[in-house]
Amino acid sequence: MKEVIKHLFVAKDGAEFTDKGECQKYEWLISSIEEIMLPLGKRPTLQNCQFFQHSKDVFLSVRDALVCCAAEECDHPEWEAKSNTIHQHSILGRILDDRGGPLRDAWYRLMCFSNDGKEWDQPFFAIEANKSL
Repeated sequence: MKEVIKHLFVAKDGAEFTDKGECQKYEWLISSIEEIMLPLGKRPTLQNCQFFQHSKDVFLSVRDALVCCAAEECDHPEWEAKSNTIHQHSILGRILDDRGGPLRDAWYRLMCFSNDGKEWDQPFFAIEANKSL
Protein backbone atom coordinates (compact mmCIF):
# COMPACT_ATOMS: atom_id res chain seq x y z
CA MET A 1 0.00 0.00 0.00
CA LYS A 2 1.17 3.47 -0.83
CA GLU A 3 0.15 6.49 1.23
CA VAL A 4 -0.40 9.71 -0.71
CA ILE A 5 -0.69 13.12 0.89
CA LYS A 6 -2.13 15.91 -1.22
CA HIS A 7 -2.30 19.61 -0.52
CA LEU A 8 -5.66 21.25 -1.04
CA PHE A 9 -6.27 24.92 -1.58
CA VAL A 10 -9.72 26.11 -0.53
CA ALA A 11 -11.27 29.19 -2.12
CA LYS A 12 -13.33 31.62 -0.08
CA ASP A 13 -16.57 29.96 -1.27
CA GLY A 14 -15.38 26.50 -0.21
CA ALA A 15 -14.32 25.19 -3.64
CA GLU A 16 -11.26 22.94 -3.38
CA PHE A 17 -8.27 22.88 -5.72
CA THR A 18 -5.05 20.88 -5.85
CA ASP A 19 -3.31 23.67 -7.78
CA LYS A 20 -2.61 26.97 -6.02
CA GLY A 21 -2.70 28.96 -9.27
CA GLU A 22 -6.11 27.57 -10.21
CA CYS A 23 -7.45 28.48 -6.77
CA GLN A 24 -6.08 32.03 -7.10
CA LYS A 25 -7.64 32.37 -10.56
CA TYR A 26 -10.97 31.15 -9.17
CA GLU A 27 -10.84 33.60 -6.27
CA TRP A 28 -10.09 36.41 -8.73
CA LEU A 29 -13.24 35.38 -10.63
CA ILE A 30 -15.27 35.50 -7.41
CA SER A 31 -13.93 38.99 -6.63
CA SER A 32 -14.68 40.18 -10.17
CA ILE A 33 -18.25 38.92 -9.98
CA GLU A 34 -18.78 40.49 -6.55
CA GLU A 35 -17.61 43.82 -7.97
CA ILE A 36 -19.91 43.49 -10.99
CA MET A 37 -22.93 42.65 -8.80
CA LEU A 38 -22.20 45.38 -6.22
CA PRO A 39 -24.49 48.04 -7.81
CA LEU A 40 -27.49 45.74 -7.20
CA GLY A 41 -26.77 45.56 -3.48
CA LYS A 42 -27.67 42.58 -1.34
CA ARG A 43 -30.40 40.32 -2.60
CA PRO A 44 -33.70 41.48 -1.11
CA THR A 45 -35.84 39.11 0.93
CA LEU A 46 -39.02 38.68 -1.08
CA GLN A 47 -42.16 36.57 -0.82
CA ASN A 48 -44.19 35.15 -3.71
CA CYS A 49 -45.25 37.81 -6.22
CA GLN A 50 -43.21 40.55 -4.55
CA PHE A 51 -40.51 42.47 -6.35
CA PHE A 52 -37.86 45.09 -5.69
CA GLN A 53 -37.57 47.84 -8.28
CA HIS A 54 -34.01 48.55 -9.44
CA SER A 55 -33.00 51.15 -11.97
CA LYS A 56 -33.33 49.53 -15.38
CA ASP A 57 -30.04 51.12 -16.45
CA VAL A 58 -28.21 49.67 -13.43
CA PHE A 59 -29.68 46.22 -14.13
CA LEU A 60 -28.66 46.38 -17.80
CA SER A 61 -25.13 47.54 -17.00
CA VAL A 62 -24.69 44.71 -14.48
CA ARG A 63 -26.05 42.19 -16.98
CA ASP A 64 -23.72 43.45 -19.73
CA ALA A 65 -20.68 43.35 -17.43
CA LEU A 66 -21.55 39.82 -16.31
CA VAL A 67 -21.93 38.73 -19.93
CA CYS A 68 -18.44 40.05 -20.67
CA CYS A 69 -17.05 38.24 -17.62
CA ALA A 70 -18.75 34.99 -18.64
CA ALA A 71 -17.49 35.35 -22.22
CA GLU A 72 -13.93 35.46 -20.90
CA GLU A 73 -14.48 32.36 -18.76
CA CYS A 74 -16.60 30.21 -21.08
CA ASP A 75 -15.62 29.01 -24.51
CA HIS A 76 -18.98 28.89 -26.31
CA PRO A 77 -20.03 30.53 -29.60
CA GLU A 78 -23.17 32.04 -28.03
CA TRP A 79 -21.00 34.43 -26.02
CA GLU A 80 -19.76 36.06 -29.23
CA ALA A 81 -22.97 38.09 -29.48
CA LYS A 82 -22.95 41.65 -28.23
CA SER A 83 -23.82 41.74 -24.55
CA ASN A 84 -26.88 43.93 -25.11
CA THR A 85 -28.44 41.24 -27.33
CA ILE A 86 -28.12 38.48 -24.72
CA HIS A 87 -31.21 38.02 -22.59
CA GLN A 88 -30.97 36.77 -19.01
CA HIS A 89 -33.45 33.95 -19.80
CA SER A 90 -31.50 32.65 -22.81
CA ILE A 91 -29.65 29.36 -23.34
CA LEU A 92 -26.60 31.02 -21.81
CA GLY A 93 -28.17 30.66 -18.39
CA ARG A 94 -28.31 26.91 -18.96
CA ILE A 95 -24.64 26.87 -19.97
CA LEU A 96 -23.68 28.68 -16.77
CA ASP A 97 -25.97 26.48 -14.70
CA ASP A 98 -24.15 23.40 -16.00
CA ARG A 99 -20.78 24.95 -15.09
CA GLY A 100 -21.75 25.73 -11.51
CA GLY A 101 -19.78 28.14 -9.35
CA PRO A 102 -19.98 31.89 -8.87
CA LEU A 103 -21.01 32.68 -12.46
CA ARG A 104 -24.02 30.40 -12.12
CA ASP A 105 -25.04 32.03 -8.85
CA ALA A 106 -24.76 35.56 -10.25
CA TRP A 107 -26.60 34.63 -13.45
CA TYR A 108 -29.39 33.00 -11.44
CA ARG A 109 -29.94 36.29 -9.66
CA LEU A 110 -30.18 38.05 -13.04
CA MET A 111 -32.73 35.47 -14.13
CA CYS A 112 -34.95 36.81 -11.33
CA PHE A 113 -35.12 40.19 -13.12
CA SER A 114 -37.81 41.22 -15.55
CA ASN A 115 -36.80 43.49 -18.42
CA ASP A 116 -37.99 46.61 -16.58
CA GLY A 117 -35.50 46.17 -13.71
CA LYS A 118 -37.80 44.47 -11.21
CA GLU A 119 -36.12 41.78 -9.13
CA TRP A 120 -38.51 38.95 -8.25
CA ASP A 121 -37.99 36.14 -5.75
CA GLN A 122 -37.63 33.54 -8.53
CA PRO A 123 -37.23 33.44 -12.33
CA PHE A 124 -40.80 32.21 -12.90
CA PHE A 125 -42.27 35.55 -11.81
CA ALA A 126 -39.73 37.50 -13.89
CA ILE A 127 -40.64 35.49 -17.00
CA GLU A 128 -44.35 36.02 -16.40
CA ALA A 129 -43.79 39.75 -15.84
CA ASN A 130 -41.92 39.97 -19.17
CA LYS A 131 -44.95 38.50 -20.95
CA SER A 132 -47.04 41.49 -19.88
CA LEU A 133 -44.47 44.15 -20.88
